[in-house]
Amino acid sequence: MIKKNSINFFGFSDYPFYSLALYTSYCVITKTTCIVIGNTGSGKSEILNFLKLNFDKVLTLNTVSQASLKQISTELNNFDGILFVDDIGAINTEYMRVTTMATLTYLAYQHYLHRLDYQTNLEIKNFNASLIINLQPAVFDEIVNNTSFEANIMDKSYRYYNMR
Repeated sequence: MIKKNSINFFGFSDYPFYSLALYTSYCVITKTTCIVIGNTGSGKSEILNFLKLNFDKVLTLNTVSQASLKQISTELNNFDGILFVDDIGAINTEYMRVTTMATLTYLAYQHYLHRLDYQTNLEIKNFNASLIINLQPAVFDEIVNNTSFEANIMDKSYRYYNMR
């Protein structure tokens, strides 16, 4: 499934990019959630170019919040590809970061989301895609230390530590 020479094209034959490329490809093929944790300049965003070269239907969001999912819900219905979120850390509060991570992870795990509260009526059906989320280590620590991590994220996602 990985196109010939694409790993070398991006310099991913050198550690740690080769492993990251293979790991994220595995998550794409198995349609699971992969959280990539790494410092600035560690190659988190660069893996997007690799995925776009090798896979069809890559939907890229620089950042997304749970509330903004409603705006793209039509596009996410019956979506069969890769949802790539490059920066959850840009969301302005810890609560919003944690709930967004939990919501996205749930969507990828259950392939369905229906949220109804006083502000939102959000429904996404037939989401048969993989989810790749990039996080800075400090944001990941914040999410891990929240009780929601163990209940809603930990067993529904894979994590790749790309520390350079």
